[in-house]
Amino acid sequence: MDTSIVLKIISVGNSGVGKSSIGDVFNSREFGSVCMTIGIDFFTKCIVVENNHTKLQVWDSAGQERFGTIYSTYYIGANCCLLCFSVDDEQSFSDLDKWKREIEQKTTDLPIILVGNKIDILQEKHLITKDMAEEWCKKQNTKFQIPYFETSAKNSTNINQVFYEAGTLGLHHKMKSNKPNK
Repeated sequence: MDTSIVLKIISVGNSGVGKSSIGDVFNSREFGSVCMTIGIDFFTKCIVVENNHTKLQVWDSAGQERFGTIYSTYYIGANCCLLCFSVDDEQSFSDLDKWKREIEQKTTDLPIILVGNKIDILQEKHLITKDMAEEWCKKQNTKFQIPYFETSAKNSTNINQVFYEAGTLGLHHKMKSNKPNK
């Protein structure tokens, strides 16, 4: 597939929320084949976004504070960000504000998609509800609405939908960024 459009999609969030697993499942690898990310990893996958052949460069961060110095360059050229947490981890949800501040400090009007992973676990272990996550999205003061997806890398639930939405938002961001100011 000839890809004339390249989009950089980054994922951020605490360590252990499943960022690498989400990427692996989208990239047609098996769930559970991932080792802990050290620093930054990435892969590419070609898809069609709004009738455009598009190459997604998906960048995966470790999510650990000790790799913080890497993140300045990580954000350069990003077209969309997957902000990830785990529905069974209150700390990962509480830290969303910290991650969003970092995104805002290092980018300009970068589209964000909120991803609540691990919905495959028993319902009684869910500490973060869909309503809580959607409320968090509504409270954000951004130029665009932050969409929310609940995912399961283990069951492949909503994984493709997240990346196709990231492709769409990323394409719009790229087109808007490339327009000359009038």
